[in-house]
Amino acid sequence: MILNFTTFILNIFDNYQKKKVTYILKNIFNNDKIRTIIDVGAHKGETIDYFSNFFSYDKIYCFEPNPTSFFFLKKYKLSLEENLQFKIELFNYALGKKKSKINFYSGNESSSSTVHNINFTSNYYKKKNKYLNPFTQKKKAFKKINVNVNTLQNFITSKNIKTIDLLKIDTEGSEFNIIKGAKDKIKRVKVLYFEHHYDNMILKKYTFSDINTYLLKKNFFKVFKYKMSFRKVFEYIYVNKALT
Repeated sequence: MILNFTTFILNIFDNYQKKKVTYILKNIFNNDKIRTIIDVGAHKGETIDYFSNFFSYDKIYCFEPNPTSFFFLKKYKLSLEENLQFKIELFNYALGKKKSKINFYSGNESSSSTVHNINFTSNYYKKKNKYLNPFTQKKKAFKKINVNVNTLQNFITSKNIKTIDLLKIDTEGSEFNIIKGAKDKIKRVKVLYFEHHYDNMILKKYTFSDINTYLLKKNFFKVFKYKMSFRKVFEYIYVNKALT
């Protein structure tokens, strides 16, 4: 009950934020169709739902390595009208810097799942666990499983995708490895929309400055930055100068 109420409150603030994201994206695309979307960290279909409500599109490629979330993602797709199902392809593996198998930490609160080690002693973790897992704090909040990893470069090549209108990444700390895994194919991305964590709960070996420097070198520029409510998390939108 507490978890549902906490999630409900967060969703209210997140929906308010989405209005700002929608305004920015509609301006970038001049209210035209967003033809090809790559959704990395598709979770249970929230991004599909968002774009289906506010935009038209030709194709969404969705990636979700968490088996439990992927089950609900497939279920969500099947609940859609047939013409929308035809536009959506689902992939049950992670994206990263290189093709491999890695440990994946599946959280009781599934949106917190990550391929990175968790700092269980951090104050941010303790606070988050208190509000999202109030009755199971003494139990392990994450279960370790093994998942397959591919790269964006491999995927884009295999599908012969010439232009990605929008690359969305929400992967609890893996955004930089995913971007680097695109290699030269990052030049085919028109708009990059991603989330970055500033908290010390997720143990990662890079900073936002590293991402920003890398994207600037790849001819992207930042057009949007927003702090998510009650979290040490920001959302960013970058645009490829060569494709706008």
